[in-house]
Amino acid sequence: MNRTDITDTHTPQQQADISPIVNALLPIIPADKIFLKQHCLYIVLSEDTVHTLQQYKVILEGSGWDGKGYRPTFYALAEVRAGLEAGRMLHSTIFIPRYLVYDSGRSVLPVPLAVRIAEERRQSAGAFTQGCEASRDFLDSARLMLNNRRPERAVFFLHQSVELLLRGFIIAVTGREVKTHVLSDLLRAAAWHAPQLPELFPADASPGKSLLAQLEKGYVCARYSAHFRTDVDCARRLYETAADMHRYLCGVYREVLQDYTGRLISEHCTCRSFTPGTDGDAAGLSGQYNAPASDLIKSFAG
Repeated sequence: MNRTDITDTHTPQQQADISPIVNALLPIIPADKIFLKQHCLYIVLSEDTVHTLQQYKVILEGSGWDGKGYRPTFYALAEVRAGLEAGRMLHSTIFIPRYLVYDSGRSVLPVPLAVRIAEERRQSAGAFTQGCEASRDFLDSARLMLNNRRPERAVFFLHQSVELLLRGFIIAVTGREVKTHVLSDLLRAAAWHAPQLPELFPADASPGKSLLAQLEKGYVCARYSAHFRTDVDCARRLYETAADMHRYLCGVYREVLQDYTGRLISEHCTCRSFTPGTDGDAAGLSGQYNAPASDLIKSFAG
């Protein structure tokens, strides 16, 4: 019996019991794959079969094959593929690696839709959580520098905080990285999915005096210019803006994640009454950032 080397829920006794049963079935039925769940054998027929599912049932019954209490049922390969692609519950809970007991190796089944959604959520949440936590660390460092009245160093840390959060948000939502340290480019890319984001960094009439320009200047000058100076009030405004952006993007990301899952469920299932949750306030821009990182990110991977 050609079986893939996978981990499943079958006990050694079940494996010993099912092996001769499947070996006796294969010369009679052109099986592509066979799955075992709760004493039911789900037989996926090869694409080149010449009889109908009902005819193969009759053939098996007339062959004298002894299933030893295991009940066989037949499925066409095309049906199983379509069911997995569409995320149908029957196919997604039976035709999965953990229940596979025979594989001819002639075909590859698609990953069930539910698994693909879960993996996309996991990767997306991981990217945003990484950016969010790193951003929070730099935000905390900036607050420490402000408390020590070192605004130049605070502005440098704030640039890092804003950059890492924007970068994590973009990767989480689009799956792509914008390879730049220029905040205006990152802000522009993120604003496609967070439309109120530019309101946090309004343009200033005086060239070089906008919040974004001051962050950019502080990022470069704090490293390379021994004479760079900025006042505490300016650094504090930048800190408050970075904190508001942190809170805003965390709320937006929750909504994006919920909308992604809800949209796919509504497209592929008959349940049309799914309502995404409302956790997170994606619209508000006021208030201070004071929630611990764990509170902000604990729901992303759920």
